[in-house]
Amino acid sequence: MGKFSAKPTYATSRYAKALPPYFGGKRTLAPRIVRMLTQAGYGPDRGLPIHDAFTGGGATALYFKLMGYATHTNDIAFRSATLGRALIQNGARTFTPSDLDRMLAHPIRDPGVIVTAYTPEHFTAKHAALLDRLIQWAWAQPETALRDVSLLIAWRYAINLRPLTQFHSQNAFNAPFEEGRFDEIKDLYDPWLKRNLASPMKVLQDNIDAVNAAIFSNARANTATQGDATDFIAAAAPGIAYLDPPYPGTDNYEVNYHPLEEILQNRQYDFTISDFSGDDAWAFIDTLLAQSTHHPCVFVSLGSGMGKNKLEQLTDLIEKNRPGEQTLYVTPTHHYGRSMSENHAKNQEWLCMSWRPA
Repeated sequence: MGKFSAKPTYATSRYAKALPPYFGGKRTLAPRIVRMLTQAGYGPDRGLPIHDAFTGGGATALYFKLMGYATHTNDIAFRSATLGRALIQNGARTFTPSDLDRMLAHPIRDPGVIVTAYTPEHFTAKHAALLDRLIQWAWAQPETALRDVSLLIAWRYAINLRPLTQFHSQNAFNAPFEEGRFDEIKDLYDPWLKRNLASPMKVLQDNIDAVNAAIFSNARANTATQGDATDFIAAAAPGIAYLDPPYPGTDNYEVNYHPLEEILQNRQYDFTISDFSGDDAWAFIDTLLAQSTHHPCVFVSLGSGMGKNKLEQLTDLIEKNRPGEQTLYVTPTHHYGRSMSENHAKNQEWLCMSWRPA
């Protein structure tokens, strides 16, 4: 069992800064993952594709692309698949000043979801109006890459206005802000107070610049898809399978991010809970590993869920599905979650790799 302590620079690079804040993101751990792969003989020079079955906030897929892997990423969530197409599959199309002019001139006939369902409880009228315009304009574009880049900009815009990137705090932030009772807003919310008071055009331009700065080509045929993780990893050509499923026993992503899904898709709808967040989560991880056996290397990252999960539960499944392979199980000096309390210390993250020697 090893430990890493080196602090990578990727987390503060312009590439990582283009990513929206995301619960469970791997900005800090991504370089460590590639380092482990390289030490096992599965670095970018090996020439194998890497299959990221859970795009999530995009931190690992973007780093894999940056390091030169042929990167194929997938997620069942619309927001994550959109991010994948905008930053992983797309290697050239940015949001230009001409696009901005055309967006501002785009006719809006009916208010969208953000204006009708999320204002003023979540967004001020001035920010909602510009976001609504951007999203409706994005959906009117025949060019897929431009649509995806525009929706990613909208995602960053929307989530950066929300305290702690969450869609709550109505009584602690939203209501006092709307009613001008700024002295009642906690100092904790100062960064979001400033963003909500800022000019919508400034907020938009900041997000355009951030996304544009991370669009690049690595001379590989990278792809991004939306679909079931097990189907994706089973159908993928032999390579490196990177698996970062939602952690058993933790908050599910559908609840936390469903408002964002509705905003980006400009429609309201019901949702179902992911299998990886339910009572049978470990059975689905077992199935995912079983469908990954044709890949010569599999890498799994998983969290302890405030002590609900045990590392042995994961390592036993890996060794069951990949018997006789070389393995490495690492507990980095990394903890996920927003709280710095005792509960935060229980949210430990594991990096586990199983591979066949070159």
